[in-house]
Amino acid sequence: LISMIGTRIVRTSAVQGRKMSTMLANEAMIPQITVTNRAPTPATLKESSTSNGIRVISYDNGAPAVNLTFGIVGGSRAESVSESGFSHLLACNAFNGSSNVSPLKMIRALDNNGAVISSNANRESVTYTVQCTDDHVNDVVTTVADYLCNSFNSDKFYYFGENLNAAKVGLNAYNADGSAQLEDLLHEAAYGENSPLGKPVLNSACLNAATCDIMSYRGNTFAANNLVVTGTGISHDNLRALVD
Repeated sequence: LISMIGTRIVRTSAVQGRKMSTMLANEAMIPQITVTNRAPTPATLKESSTSNGIRVISYDNGAPAVNLTFGIVGGSRAESVSESGFSHLLACNAFNGSSNVSPLKMIRALDNNGAVISSNANRESVTYTVQCTDDHVNDVVTTVADYLCNSFNSDKFYYFGENLNAAKVGLNAYNADGSAQLEDLLHEAAYGENSPLGKPVLNSACLNAATCDIMSYRGNTFAANNLVVTGTGISHDNLRALVD
């Protein structure tokens, strides 16, 4: 009899325990926040130009990060024969200081704002790409503008030489890439040797160029009417205000 009573008590306790667990679980799962579905906003492509000729293009797609590209129209097709490869050098020296700050301070400013940076040169342009969150975009654009608009003075020309190794890496990769060399040969055959579109993007002779010549080329091509700023994840009005 005692055994039967004890078993019944244990079973009753187990059942009550399961009911209590179920009740607590149900209470925990009751939603406390009412979520209202929001219709997606269609992405919009907009374009405008500043008074001095900078083109501003935005694609506000609601992305969580802002992607900005600063493109200098020209690239290797804007180079003379003696300037061949200069666009590649400028891409390799991305954010390498200005007349206001050192290369270290400029890169540190971008890092502190969580910016991811890259650069590239081709026949059509030299591009500098930056990705950051929207709460840091003001500071990031300020840093990029400093680099583009305020090149370092002749007493800081050694800044440029410090990045020649990066240019050499690109040239070595090109020399090992048969497809890239074939593409250059096709351009040469189609447009003619030393023509704007027939010259190669990379040229090892640029490694021995005088820094003053490279900076002169930079000064001629880094002009407002050669600059195109594109952005995604940012409204056109905000991007235009930053460019202005």
